[in-house]
Amino acid sequence: MPTESVAPNQQTLLSERVPVARAVATNVNRATAAEIKALAEPYNGATVGQRFFGPAWLREDGVPCLVFIAQNRAAVQQLRDQRTCVAIGWLWNNSPTMAFSFTLMLEGKNPRPHTRWIRPSTDPVVAAIRRHGRFYMIAVTPEGHQSTWFEAQMYSGIKDTEPSLDAMEGSWAHPAPGLKGSRAGQRFDPFACEKQSDTTDDVPAIPLWSEPASDSWAELNYDGPWAADLHSADKARAAWGSQVYRNRRLAAGFVRGIVERQTHDGVPPVVTEEGQWLGDGAIAEQGRELVACAPLIGLWLAALTGPTPCAESAHRACVDVLHDSYALFCVLDKLIPLLNDAGDQLLAEATRWTFEAALLDDKITQGGTHRPWFANTGQYGLELRSAPFNLDAPLPDIEVMWRSGLEILDLIDAGQRLGPNDFPVPLADVCEAMRSVALDGTEDEAEATIQAILREAQEARQWSIPWGARVEVAFGPFVAVRIFENQGEFSCHFLDAVQRYLHVVIGIASDPPRATGGRLIRPRDDDGEVTWNTDAELSLQLIAAAIVRDFLVVEEREALFGTRTTTRRSRGRDVTTVVYLPRVRYSRPNLRHAAQLAQGSGRAPHAVTQHLRRAATTSATQRFLAQRYGMHLPEGFTFVRPHTRGAMAEVERVRVYRSRSASRMIYEEVSTAPDGARPEWFEFERDCMQLLTDRGLRVIHQAASRDGDGGVDLYAVDESGQSWIVQCKCWAAHRSVGPETVRELHGAIAFADRGGSATSKGIVITTSRFTSGVAEVGREFGFELIDGQQFAEWRQKLR
Repeated sequence: MPTESVAPNQQTLLSERVPVARAVATNVNRATAAEIKALAEPYNGATVGQRFFGPAWLREDGVPCLVFIAQNRAAVQQLRDQRTCVAIGWLWNNSPTMAFSFTLMLEGKNPRPHTRWIRPSTDPVVAAIRRHGRFYMIAVTPEGHQSTWFEAQMYSGIKDTEPSLDAMEGSWAHPAPGLKGSRAGQRFDPFACEKQSDTTDDVPAIPLWSEPASDSWAELNYDGPWAADLHSADKARAAWGSQVYRNRRLAAGFVRGIVERQTHDGVPPVVTEEGQWLGDGAIAEQGRELVACAPLIGLWLAALTGPTPCAESAHRACVDVLHDSYALFCVLDKLIPLLNDAGDQLLAEATRWTFEAALLDDKITQGGTHRPWFANTGQYGLELRSAPFNLDAPLPDIEVMWRSGLEILDLIDAGQRLGPNDFPVPLADVCEAMRSVALDGTEDEAEATIQAILREAQEARQWSIPWGARVEVAFGPFVAVRIFENQGEFSCHFLDAVQRYLHVVIGIASDPPRATGGRLIRPRDDDGEVTWNTDAELSLQLIAAAIVRDFLVVEEREALFGTRTTTRRSRGRDVTTVVYLPRVRYSRPNLRHAAQLAQGSGRAPHAVTQHLRRAATTSATQRFLAQRYGMHLPEGFTFVRPHTRGAMAEVERVRVYRSRSASRMIYEEVSTAPDGARPEWFEFERDCMQLLTDRGLRVIHQAASRDGDGGVDLYAVDESGQSWIVQCKCWAAHRSVGPETVRELHGAIAFADRGGSATSKGIVITTSRFTSGVAEVGREFGFELIDGQQFAEWRQKLR
């Protein structure tokens, strides 16, 4: 058998000694018809590939019974008529699991897709076939149509006339695949393992543990005679299996590197067998604090870099970490920065690939049908979840998702942003399309401009961005940006022509504000060496920062954006979207012009970060803002939000911020404004704020709702210091607001008031109407309800 297995063709079957089972119908039933129908029923509606993994069991005498799930009734009927068949055996030695398959072959033309049965080579049923050389089999459709039972005997080729296990045993003569490019007894270079080919001599590879579920699906990821039989969903799951194998192999390779440096180079373990960090200094002290807070991380580190590193144990320990919300939070918040500071590249790579292999675990991804994501639960917790995706999407997009769509920052709250048809754009395509992008200034100037823009967004924010707002952008391969906010963190998805995304993150809740994402490369013109394309990265971050800032700050936003409603075809479905039309052209940024305008407006010379200040009392406003900025407010302290301190008066500085557009400062303004209606969202936000102002309230914070319903949440205070939380629903007249909305607001108020002595009041405003049960729930919580008729009457008076 070759090192890399391929499915047997007709010539192979006639010329080579391959395991062949000859089967003859028998009158002895090994299970009742009702029992077989029950076993086949779960495969109703299953894909071609799923039906390959049919049931099997061992009788009391140890002889196996196999159930082949037939793809159609014709195959079952042909078996009943012929009463004989052969099953071609094949061992797939492309992964450590080394799956074994049988393919049913009948006289004459065989119905397609073929009827097959697959199990890991270590499965007890396969082991029994090797031991006994015989088994019983039956074919059944998922609907319950059954052939007769057959008794099968193993032979060593189509032409053999005597039963033999020689070919069956010969299939296991080749060693199970291990670490790619490794040779037992020799030093292994984990940094070169992706470039090395598998060994071709008799020296076995360093062993790698098997994962039967993903390995078996990975075997279907090939371009052989079965490929035409497979459903697109089968190929999607095969792509998952192949990526699991790659990630697992890379993880094991770097763990092997740690084993060898400890064994051969005398490098001591980083942690004890229990996961306690060893050594002295600041890094070790931080490590001990981390392990004390999250013991599961300590167990993971012990398997990675303890006295006896083990890749399989590290994988299992990492899966446990993923299922613990606090430990998972600590991985992102503490472990990754700690490893970066430690400068141990081998440990950092082992940690990374173990993490990415564990993320694709069979149970987490539900057999490659769901993608993982992290729900931000607050209170220092991230909850691992998974969401289904379209298995019929283009296979290259699914492969890119498994290969490069699992960056940690991309996973946080991803399930709220991504639908079944959202996939990352291939980085190679973006890098090629943007290889010639160049800034008109220096990288330092670009970064300073981004910081200045985001500082203004922090200080002068008064509006929100509709959840999932789609802004038209023509830059590089991208045609639009889709924006989602989660408490001051803006996920900006740059979309290409087929709606694949590149993720850029804008954060204004932290200090300093930040823009990250879009890591791109390009080859140098002189020697072809690859370098980071920082010009393109910063250009995307500049666009995202300018759009976010203008949405949040500018008073007359309708002067910057128009809107149009468009219906587009996206992966087989019609999607109606409101598109925001910017009145600038996002081309090469003019950084020097932006700097001159910033200086000319009298910007303050320095910024003050958010901080706590001692105070005898604290208001609901400070408690709420501290919560929004992710800071705990202890008793005896108040919260001070980020602000700029300098020569210009606060009121005047904010007025300047709100009167100008960052996009117009650094990009070319379109002389003729794009066609588009006045954005309804802007009017809705303005009217909600005006209504509260008329009641003597001052709005201090607002954010778009995350459910995509066109709502906005406001936080306000009156002159007495009473705090109000307001939920607004900009819904069509036919869509009623139900009691669940009021209950959500009650939960939000309870969360905002936690730790304080005062109680916030609630208001619900809608452009539609309330269901009959809302009034009762509203009275229970003491909320004020303003329906669409009341809202319209107030607006009419305003005008």
